[in-house]
Amino acid sequence: MLEGALTLWCGEQTWSVSAGSFALLPRGLAHGFKVEGSRPVKMLVLTFPGGPAGFEHFVEEMGEPAKALSLPRPEPPDLAKLQALTSKYGIELVGSAPQSEQA
Repeated sequence: MLEGALTLWCGEQTWSVSAGSFALLPRGLAHGFKVEGSRPVKMLVLTFPGGPAGFEHFVEEMGEPAKALSLPRPEPPDLAKLQALTSKYGIELVGSAPQSEQA
């Protein structure tokens, strides 16, 4: 984590991370995160292995180039695009945060 704070969950574990922390979220275990507080989060994400069907290509296709040199307004993802790309890259969407973490 470079800036901000997150609650992470992976499998049955949940923990908080902030600037200076790191976490390993292994492939094959359901995992996710929730931004905590009002500050944006900056994090460095490394994915292994890379390659033709790697996660980095999913992120590249799901995203879009910035329209300005400022943070965009938060908005929901394009669900049709998300479903198509998760299928293409073999990613399974399994739900939301564990019950103890939902608001």
